[in-house]
Amino acid sequence: MFRLSIQPDSEVSPSQQLVKQIQFAIASCYYTPGQRLPSTRQLAGQLKIHRNTVSRAYQLLETAGLVEFKKGSGIYVKPQEKQLNCDLNDCTPAQKIVSQAIENLLIEGCNLLEIKELFLTAIEWRLGCLENLIVTAPNHDLESGELIYQELSTVLNRTIELVALENLNLYLKKVGLGTVITSRYFTQEVAAVIADSNAHLLPVDIYDYQKELAIIKQLPQGVYLGLVSLSKGTLDIAEKIIKSVRKDEIVVITAQAKDNQKLSRVVRSSQVIISDRPSSQYLQSALAIATDELICTPRLIWIDNYINPSSINLLQKLNI
Repeated sequence: MFRLSIQPDSEVSPSQQLVKQIQFAIASCYYTPGQRLPSTRQLAGQLKIHRNTVSRAYQLLETAGLVEFKKGSGIYVKPQEKQLNCDLNDCTPAQKIVSQAIENLLIEGCNLLEIKELFLTAIEWRLGCLENLIVTAPNHDLESGELIYQELSTVLNRTIELVALENLNLYLKKVGLGTVITSRYFTQEVAAVIADSNAHLLPVDIYDYQKELAIIKQLPQGVYLGLVSLSKGTLDIAEKIIKSVRKDEIVVITAQAKDNQKLSRVVRSSQVIISDRPSSQYLQSALAIATDELICTPRLIWIDNYINPSSINLLQKLNI
C-alpha cells in the first residue's frame, strides 16, 4: 500500500518532502491521472503535520501542473499530454518491473524517500562501475577472454582491460569500482573471486553458431572439417557439438590459432575450415606458407561474432 511520510529532522521542509514524494508517486504510476488525492485534513492527520503544510505542497504541485483542484470535489492528479499511460495493463514491461519493485519495497517497510535513495544509490554504483571495463577468463582459457576483449573493442568506444581471473582480485583492489565482463561459462568462478570487491559482474552469452551448424549438417560424408579459434575451450565445445550432430560422418580437426604445428595440419588436411575472425591473420599466414603444397584450397567460413548479439545490445544500452 502506498505510504507518504515526513522526516522531522530532515533539512528539506515538510512541504517540499511531500511535494517530492507525490511527484515520485505520480511518476511511478501509484497516483494515476484522474485519481483523487487525500484531502488536506486527511493527509495532515495521517502525517501529523499542519494543514497549511499540506495546502502549500498541493499548491506547488498545482503550479507544476501535476494536480488540479475541483471545487467541491477535491484534489486530483492532472492528466499530462505526454504522460505515459499508468494503467498497469498498458504499461511497458520496464514500467511494470519498476512499479513492482517499488511495491515490494513498500511492503518491506520502506517509504518513498528511502526507495528513491536506494534506486539512486544503485544507479550511481552501476555508473561508477562502468568507468572501468574488465574482461576476464581463467588462465587455462584466457584466449576466450581475448575473443570477448577483441570483439568489444570493435563495437564499444571505450578502454577495456583483459585480466586473467587469477589476477582479478589484485587488479580490483587497485581500481576500486569496475564492471567485470566474462563468458557465462565462468560466472560462478568469477563471482566467487569478486564477492568481497565493489565490482559489478556482467556475464555475456556466447554466439549460438546456428548458421554454421546448418552448414555443417549439409556437408557430405567423409569431409575433413577444420576448426580454428584462439580459444581451446571454444574448440573443445564446438567439436563435441559437431560430433553429436554428425557422429563419425565427417572428420573434425582442431587447432588453436597460435599453435603453428596444429594449424599447419588443419590447413593441409581440411576441405572446409571454420574460423573466428581474430584468428584470421594466423590462418591466412598458414595458408600462404602451405599454398604450393595444397591440391585444393580449403573453403573458408568466417564466424564474425563470438558474443551473442543480445549481449552486445545490452552493453550498448548501458551507454558503455
